[in-house]
Amino acid sequence: MYAKIFTPILFFCVAAIAFADHVEMLNGTTVEGMITGQDDRFVSIDVAANGKTFVRKYAIDRVHAVVQAGKRTIVTPKNSDEKVGQTLELTLDQRIAEAGRTLPAWWDDTKLDIPPTLDLSYPAPVPGKPLPWNNQKNIGQFVWDIVNPNPGRWRSSGIRLFHHLLELHKDDPTTLQRVRNELGMMYFRFEQDYARAAYWLLQAGADRPDFPFFSAVPLAECFWKLGDKPRTLRQLETVKDVSPGLVKLLASMGETKQALDAAQKLVAWNAPVGYVSTGDVYRVAGRNKEALDAYAKAVAAVGGNKRLERFKRRAEENILGLKAFEMLDLSKVADGKYRGESSGFDGPLHVEITMMDHRIADVRVTEHHEKQFYSSLSDTCRQIKEKQGLRDIDATSGATITSEAIVNAAAKALTRH
Repeated sequence: MYAKIFTPILFFCVAAIAFADHVEMLNGTTVEGMITGQDDRFVSIDVAANGKTFVRKYAIDRVHAVVQAGKRTIVTPKNSDEKVGQTLELTLDQRIAEAGRTLPAWWDDTKLDIPPTLDLSYPAPVPGKPLPWNNQKNIGQFVWDIVNPNPGRWRSSGIRLFHHLLELHKDDPTTLQRVRNELGMMYFRFEQDYARAAYWLLQAGADRPDFPFFSAVPLAECFWKLGDKPRTLRQLETVKDVSPGLVKLLASMGETKQALDAAQKLVAWNAPVGYVSTGDVYRVAGRNKEALDAYAKAVAAVGGNKRLERFKRRAEENILGLKAFEMLDLSKVADGKYRGESSGFDGPLHVEITMMDHRIADVRVTEHHEKQFYSSLSDTCRQIKEKQGLRDIDATSGATITSEAIVNAAAKALTRH
């Protein structure tokens, strides 16, 4: 049996390396990583494998082209139409296609790891008839219960599994659509590999208004992360239903009015959810007084409804975190370690921050009870360290509450100096 309880846990928040570059070899193979240097003899590229980063050098006469920061540059021509140094600015579609036709750099070092009892036929769920819970047989339950809470299994038991299912169900269009959608969401949630995520979500059809899964907003976020705001807005026009994810994306794009309009629709549907989303929009926009007012309305709207207590707790924690944030002045924080606590989705979450020379030297989550946290633990800590503060921290999609808890705990920690 796999362990389901994994707290307390010491989770070091290190920067995730988002590899989007690659080297195209003359023999047709592709090496993905982060290009770090090129001279008249070698191309150097950092490649991730087994949780570590390795530097690889390739002789110029073996390299056809390098793709870096959305540009493809010819190193050794293959035909008379190409010239050394010729550079082509890749369109968004080309960047997505480039990612989709290659496998991640870690692929060869990660083997498929699934229980032999797993039902690889991947039957579609029947409305109103949930499957008996068996996380060693049912793929959806295996992913939810075993893969999602365990980062060490995200690649071997998650992404690898769904690539395997692509081949098994290549002649079954209905199942193939579900597989492609879930694979895209895994690249989105686990890896923050937005180009590959967009590729598989587009293959599934997430850009169509009649798409049956909740992946239209994540696809739009992929376009946003890849730097195409107009494409993002066009994708959002296909979304029928308002959701907290839609509100969050609009807010992060600076579309405050649209985000507030969408949040108001959420208020009409579910007041606590809508007011929390409204507060989040104001918080992102730096309008803290209005954010506090919205969170207070969320607390009042819950009343004695036990089912909505989580939203009340979240709003209360956001109020405390925002008040602490307003008091924060890193120049007055002495060297040392500071600890804070906040409420996550599934329980208390603890953060420790190390200060050196009035700068944030390290951020880590020391204990948590979250299960569906995706990349929020590493991503949120990385942003706090990189931005040297708590302003403009982009909550991780699919784990917004966990991200907010980390920010709130960090704010409390740093105001206890």
